[in-house]
Amino acid sequence: MQSPLIQLKLKMIRDNVDRWDALWASYEGRYKGMSEDEIRAFNAELRVIANDTMNELSSIRKRLSRKSVPFEEV
Repeated sequence: MQSPLIQLKLKMIRDNVDRWDALWASYEGRYKGMSEDEIRAFNAELRVIANDTMNELSSIRKRLSRKSVPFEEV
């Protein structure tokens, strides 16, 4: 059974995936026509989502490692 903290972190990751998909959808088809400022803002938002997701995954991995839960790296 997953701990409530890990369940919360997994929900946050799912929310990040939804944010990523929504952001991509909002720019679909117009990326090439965006100004440099728009491209920077778009890329910055993607980096924020990616970093937040990686931090959550890292936190889950550390918790599982402390509990000696085996997992494989791919």
